[in-house]
Amino acid sequence: MSTEHPASLWDGLVTAAVIGTDRRSFAGTEATGQLGDILNRVRERGLLATAAVLWAYREAGREVPATGPRSYEAAPPDDRALFTPGAVRALTVILEDRKFRPLLDEWLALAVQAGGRLPGEAAPKLLDAVRGEQCPPAAAAVGPLAAWLGARNPNWAWAHEDAVAGWRTEAEVPTGLDDLKEPWARGSDFERLAMFRALRAAAPAVALELLATSWGSEPSTTRAAFVSAMARGLGPDDEGFLEAVLDDNRKDVRAAAAALLTRLPASRRAARMQLLALPLVVVAGRLRPVLQVGAPPALDDAIKRDGVDPGRQNRDDPLWLTRQLVAGTPLSAWPKSLGRGPRDLVGLALAAGAVGLLEGWADAAEAQSDATWARALLDAGHGPTTGLFASLGPDDAEAAAVAALEEATAGQIGAIVASIPAPWSAAVTLAGLEAMARIIGQVDTRPLPGFRDLLSHLALVIDPAESGPIAAFISAPEQIAEKHASLRIYWAAPLASFAAIASFRSSLHKEFQ
Repeated sequence: MSTEHPASLWDGLVTAAVIGTDRRSFAGTEATGQLGDILNRVRERGLLATAAVLWAYREAGREVPATGPRSYEAAPPDDRALFTPGAVRALTVILEDRKFRPLLDEWLALAVQAGGRLPGEAAPKLLDAVRGEQCPPAAAAVGPLAAWLGARNPNWAWAHEDAVAGWRTEAEVPTGLDDLKEPWARGSDFERLAMFRALRAAAPAVALELLATSWGSEPSTTRAAFVSAMARGLGPDDEGFLEAVLDDNRKDVRAAAAALLTRLPASRRAARMQLLALPLVVVAGRLRPVLQVGAPPALDDAIKRDGVDPGRQNRDDPLWLTRQLVAGTPLSAWPKSLGRGPRDLVGLALAAGAVGLLEGWADAAEAQSDATWARALLDAGHGPTTGLFASLGPDDAEAAAVAALEEATAGQIGAIVASIPAPWSAAVTLAGLEAMARIIGQVDTRPLPGFRDLLSHLALVIDPAESGPIAAFISAPEQIAEKHASLRIYWAAPLASFAAIASFRSSLHKEFQ
């Protein structure tokens, strides 16, 4: 090689390493002066030895900038009480032990509810660990120090609330459009998105009007995030904007708009879905009524614009198309069209094996938060989902969850446990633990597939205060020990892990009381 500047020599080494010495032999690197002498001595030792010399040479040649010491303003004061040492130790365990990492969301929720603050020395590890929706509660737990640190470390820039200076105060989110235009215009993509989310909670119409001022210039990478953030405070006034977004050139943006329009049963999109879906379903016969579902229409550009897609492998799957059209139709239209209530219609659809129709009704019940349809589907034995339970009122949701758990079989228990929203009440906890113990006690010589993972999930959602039922459940393997000693061994490790997580959660809640 010819003699070059050390920086160029380093680039040449990187290229040689990427290509690989197996494909092109390394003949050494040439340089002048003392560097050349050292490189010649290590030439026979290969590329890595040469790289070590060059790296040391480059680092040793750096000069410290001749600038004076930097001065930083101190972090803003935070008068809130510190979290207890036990709560801080619990956070350390959660961040350092993978087994307990799923408890981070719960720790953050308890911390925000308690209203205290994290010691400064513990803040960096938490700010490093959080992602996505964990960021706001983490910043709240750290306090003003989070924004101060975010201004000085790019990895924590999301915590720098003052980056868009003046757009909000600690007391309230301003809702005057004129006061918001200037900070909105000079904010980064992330800062505008954070600003938009906060405004949607306080003044949805103002937030939308502000977004409209920059929508045409928003990058494609953030448009879908802005549309999804409109779920907070969603209402009829948002329909016009979302209807226009259906013409966006990005599929993910159009899909986000269609998903929100599904939650607005009075929208124009809902009316279009209704015109396509209602003619597909008829109830024939008076004495012995039978529900019949026709074939969905062929996909055209107008239907695709409304977010309806052809399904797997880009083929027109009739069940999938029917489900999408039904999901976008106002549920109130079906009793008017077919002359029967939700319970009767669900029963007829089950008898007819109308899978696409039933799944579409379930999707619509979730999107439109319709408790009547959700209860009709669950009572009829439709597979439980988190959305269906969430559509019910608290008392009805608890009753439905308890009933599902009491009747659960080994094949059903996994889907039921996964679908019940957390945290569980005492009644749901008792029903869930009894159902799991019953199924474990009924098992034969074969272990139950997936039950180890199910136990891990169960430990995260049950009420940790129910120490009695938890202890009784942990002893469940004793029921099968006499017949099948090997299964007792099989359950020992996962139940020990379950007990550790449940005990940890119980202690955690006590620390924040």
